[in-house]
Parts: sequence; C-alpha cells; structure tokens
Amino acid sequence: MVSLKFQESNENSLVFDLALRWAGNAVIVLAIKLLSLEVTVQLIDIHISAATRIILKPCVPTFPCFANIAVTLMEKPQIDFWLKVMGGDIMAIPGLYQCVQVQVSFILGAAKKPVGILHVKVVRATKLLNMDFLSTPDPYVKLSLSGERLPAKKTSVKMNNLNPEWFEDFRMTVKDSQCQVLQMHIYDWQKFGAHVYLGMQAIPLKILIPYEKKEFILNLLKSMDPDDHITRSLEVKLLWRRRLFLSWKTVKDFLELWIMSKIEVLMMLRRRLL
Repeated sequence: MVSLKFQESNENSLVFDLALRWAGNAVIVLAIKLLSLEVTVQLIDIHISAATRIILKPCVPTFPCFANIAVTLMEKPQIDFWLKVMGGDIMAIPGLYQCVQVQVSFILGAAKKPVGILHVKVVRATKLLNMDFLSTPDPYVKLSLSGERLPAKKTSVKMNNLNPEWFEDFRMTVKDSQCQVLQMHIYDWQKFGAHVYLGMQAIPLKILIPYEKKEFILNLLKSMDPDDHITRSLEVKLLWRRRLFLSWKTVKDFLELWIMSKIEVLMMLRRRLL
C-alpha cells in the first residue's frame, strides 16, 4: 500500500482511495516451440501498480461496522516486467520494451471487465444413458461460460451411478450478462482413453433475474439443437449477482473474481508472445 486518502461523503458511507504497488521476484517460465526448436522464455521482476476506490456502505453499529463493500479501479493498472530468452536479456534490444508495453496496454484495455458473479449449484442428474455395456458410467459435469478462455470447472466423479447426486457449488465470473451462456456437459469418466460424452444443456444468463435464486430441471441434449433431446435430465440451481457491490460475506468472491481476471490477462499475453 502506497497511500490512503479519505473522501468526504454526506451519505452514510465511508469512501477512500487506495494506491497499491506490488513487486515480486517470482519467475514464470514459458516454453515456446518454433518448428522443432523449443525456446525457454522467463518472465521476471513483475511490478503492478493500481489506484482503487473502496466504498463501505451503509455503516452499521455492529462489527464489521458496514454492510457492503464496493471496489473499483480508478484507472487502468500499470504492469511492468522483464523478459529473458535462453538466459539472455532481450528487453535491452532497442524498441522492444516499448513494443511489449504497447501490447500489454492494449490487452488491458480490450479485456472486458467483470460485471458480477454467477453462483451455480449442480444438484443431480437422472437416468443417464449407459454407453458402456460392460459397466455402469462414472459421470461428472463440466461447466463453462461462452466466450471465456479459462479452463472449465468440473464436479467430482460419481462412480458406477446412473442417477448421480453432487450438490456441489461453483462461482463463475460474468462479463456480459446479455450474451453469455452457461454451458453444461456431462461425461462418463474413463481411466484410459477419451471420456464418453453423455449429453449437454445451456442456459442463457439474460433469462436470470438478479439476486433471485432459480432452479432448473433440464432435459439433456445431444447437441445445441433444442429438438435433439434425450429423455435424461440435469438439475441445477443458479443465483446471479449482477453488480460488484458485495455483502461482507461475499468479499472472498470478489477477490477470487479479481484474481481470475488477472490470470486471464496473463494467458492472453502468453498467447500473443507465442
């Protein structure tokens, strides 16, 4: 923390601006293949600075003395780092440092900002198809949001079960509530070889009402064609928190959302370097 500045407010709230700087000596190693040659790139000396505004509102007489917290970035964060290729410092090449900084700035500006969190509870599936005649399937569910590059979330595997129950909770970062779709695919886990596809379903986020829990019992589909359904079902419960204005109990959700968004930026940067 570099500086802390409080803002005057006539409302029942506390507003302060927080300037943050972080410097780490972590070393991130990327292996880049050029034809048959593998080149090792090291990302070192990472420095991040950001200006944030934190609003605690409304104030209450009991601990922690506020009911909600809102955190926003006042400006685009600054990210600085150093690159080494095969142990050599390539950032010393004239013009390369400025070129890399332009790419980083472009990625930060182009990335969509999170608009909220989708809470998903995978409850159960019923009467799943037995695609393996020698044994009962071992099903699990993969969850993802359309347009995301992050790895899909997965439930646990329920061994030898045609009617599995999970009751497992997941939190997913939403960047466009009008266009994104929650995609759910069920697979039969295999110890060897590819996992067997059992069915899928999708729920557009635009049909959800903010802060209202919604339960769905959906017929599984073989594909995205709504007429291509099979007589099996998947039950899920959803809660859509539209704004990043979180209760004290969900501050952890916000921190996780922020960290995942930064991981996505680093992944985009890695693809550009490749």
